[in-house]
Amino acid sequence: MNNRRKKRNKRIIIGVFVVVILVSVIGFFVGRKQSRLEKTLSNSISMIEYYIIKKPISFVSDIFNEYNDLKDVYDENKNFKRKVRFLCQC
Repeated sequence: MNNRRKKRNKRIIIGVFVVVILVSVIGFFVGRKQSRLEKTLSNSISMIEYYIIKKPISFVSDIFNEYNDLKDVYDENKNFKRKVRFLCQC
């Protein structure tokens, strides 16, 4: 009997803990509005992130993608020339 009570109390404590966490998370995401300073800082940080971090990385990535595309075209042309030479010999 004492063991059942401990299990029940443990379940109640876990349930209350889960409810408190759930209410806290919902309250954090729903009830809070940003002040002007927070909005300005958020916008500034996002612009810095875009122009200083993302743009150069995407530029370098695009260069590598173009190089790979050119390499693929070169290989395709090489295969095409080989096939054309084979067909011309016949």
